[in-house]
Amino acid sequence: MTTPPENPEIRFGLAGRVCLITGAGQGIGAACPRRYAADDVIVVIAELDDERGSRVAAEVGGSYIHCDVADSADIATTVAAVMDAHG
Repeated sequence: MTTPPENPEIRFGLAGRVCLITGAGQGIGAACPRRYAADDVIVVIAELDDERGSRVAAEVGGSYIHCDVADSADIATTVAAVMDAHG
């Protein structure tokens, strides 16, 4: 799989903000944290697959939280952890 070239001219205006991304272990989900990190966004990856999620988080300088988005208690715990860490 090839990665499209980054265009440094395009900015989303989100630098310094926190972005919680679910399902970011592969494919399009993994492309999102890569793009946000390029814009200096604080990336938090919530993923069920610990190996893939933590690998992408490390790649972009973000953090990883194990989360099953089918479990409402897991979602609440994840959001609370992100709020505690980043406000």
